[in-house]
Amino acid sequence: MNPLSRFLRNLGLSLLALLALDFAIGRFLSPSYRLQGGSLERYFGYGFSLQNKLERMVGTNDSDAHPLATAGWNTSLPVRVPAREPDCETRYTFYGMSFSNRIANALAEQDPCASIRLVAGPGAPLSHSYSEYQRLHDQDDAEIVVLGVLASSLAKNLSTAHFNSAFEAPGAHMYPRYRWLNGELVETMPPAKSLDEFRTLLNSDVERLKTFLSAHDEYYSPLVFAYPQFDKSIVVRMLRRAYGQSFKRNLLDDFRTSDGRFTNKNNLLDISLAMLVGAARTAEQDDVRFIVFLINDQGFTESLDDAFAQDLSARDVPFLSSTSIIDARNVSNFLPDGHFQPTLDQELANALSRFLSH
Repeated sequence: MNPLSRFLRNLGLSLLALLALDFAIGRFLSPSYRLQGGSLERYFGYGFSLQNKLERMVGTNDSDAHPLATAGWNTSLPVRVPAREPDCETRYTFYGMSFSNRIANALAEQDPCASIRLVAGPGAPLSHSYSEYQRLHDQDDAEIVVLGVLASSLAKNLSTAHFNSAFEAPGAHMYPRYRWLNGELVETMPPAKSLDEFRTLLNSDVERLKTFLSAHDEYYSPLVFAYPQFDKSIVVRMLRRAYGQSFKRNLLDDFRTSDGRFTNKNNLLDISLAMLVGAARTAEQDDVRFIVFLINDQGFTESLDDAFAQDLSARDVPFLSSTSIIDARNVSNFLPDGHFQPTLDQELANALSRFLSH
């Protein structure tokens, strides 16, 4: 055997050995995707394909699905929490995400007359909240509607599902995609409107799901979503996670300038403003008091104010911004999970009460 042939043979054997070791370690350290588990297992689990993650999360029926898979669908209007003092009850409905939920709960702690209903989804973008409000408003008995807008979720208005924008720890819920055509919002509905429909789609017609995501979700990446057959490899999982993070960073960079302002790429700001104004007009027709709460979270100082304050004022849409209460540049104002400190949730709720009393 000549030297070159010997080298190629040894190289091939070495690669086969490394591949076998890679798969063996993968089966030992993290043999299947689990949202819970030890830190090492979670670390190596981040790179599982979305298809694999979602199949395990949704379970065989709603009763054995993971709570994160069930969240955000809101197939019916969530139950209202009654006021602690029913004689002076004021009925609020908050549309948004965990940030707005925390403000609502803080308000209920401060005001015994506040009756709270929460219509939310994990990290929900404005498109999710807007579609939920338009769908559910005529079933609600709210006197005051608060529509929360989270700065870090604004670009997700160009997505259709939580799992594409949060691939490391995905939820399952989907929501419409809105586009701006000829000066109007055009809605594209998702192929699943409930967890049960999504489970059927994922298990029986995943190609249809991928085709929809490819056409309508700018956060969708086939390399992150598909190819579960390679999930047994630790190396592939680590490469997939790194690629997913890079893909998301590059995507978000297109929607922000170097000084932190949002751009109107793909009509992001036109679409978002149209939803805010549209929700306000729906509330007017229902004779319900309405307020937009602009929530600038960490890394988004005054971003929503710059994007919408002037236009909302010009269109007589009431709004309140977290910027007047919280400096988003100060990292001590945030918990490790990214939420505001609980005392600041109380301050935001207090600011909302003052705003509504005028």
